[in-house]
Amino acid sequence: MTLRRPPLVAVLVALAIVIADQASKAIVLAFEERLPYTVVGGLRIELVRNTGVSFSLFTGSGFVIAGVAAVVIVVLVLFLVLPRPYSMPLAILLGGSVGNLIDRLHGDGSVVDFIAVYWWPRWNIADAAIVVGACLMVLTVVRRAQSAPQAEDGGGRQPPES
Repeated sequence: MTLRRPPLVAVLVALAIVIADQASKAIVLAFEERLPYTVVGGLRIELVRNTGVSFSLFTGSGFVIAGVAAVVIVVLVLFLVLPRPYSMPLAILLGGSVGNLIDRLHGDGSVVDFIAVYWWPRWNIADAAIVVGACLMVLTVVRRAQSAPQAEDGGGRQPPES
């Protein structure tokens, strides 16, 4: 495995996610007095300050979560030197993680969540990026494992016996 500089496109994607996330939160906060707002059907804009993580787990642990997120961000930045197929999932994860960390460092340790779809817990652009990045990482790892050359000495995957 060769270490290298992260591709510029990966850095730009991470930056674009942070900007989109922070801009969307700023817009929602600017129009807070008009919320909740129904966009269409079950899609609403509802402001929620989440001091926990996904699905409001660990509520009230915002600053502890911020510390963990900072460590995760450092690891993600270090991992950006991995081979190219991992760059985009890592960049997407990084952008989402930085977006939510910025929120946590702005006061009470909470994250601004505002996208409401029917009964699903409220979320934001950073949350969506983290989920998409994680899914892409799993797919990348699985695809690379499936396409990796198999050892001829009987190691690796074996076909099922009939």
